[in-house]
Amino acid sequence: MSPKEWWRKQVDKLAAAKAFGRTHPNDQHSTITSDRIKAQLENVDDLTNMSLVINDEVVHVFFLETMVDNTQIYETVFLPLQRSDGRDPLQILPFAKAP
Repeated sequence: MSPKEWWRKQVDKLAAAKAFGRTHPNDQHSTITSDRIKAQLENVDDLTNMSLVINDEVVHVFFLETMVDNTQIYETVFLPLQRSDGRDPLQILPFAKAP
């Protein structure tokens, strides 16, 4: 399974779980929040969290600075999303594809 296929499967699981009122597909009693992610990864020195508002919803992006180029993240993810004017992110992001 390619990384793209794996990621799409995870997104589909999350969407299905949300449809049933859960926020994590494998845990019926747990809510994933940015604070929980930060707490779970508090010992990771290069964890970075960037946030922006898309369609009146706060979106958090977490990444490891030692594994990505900050400039590329900004140019290929954040700038397009900030300029999206409420359009579907799958239409905005250069590498995103619908299933």
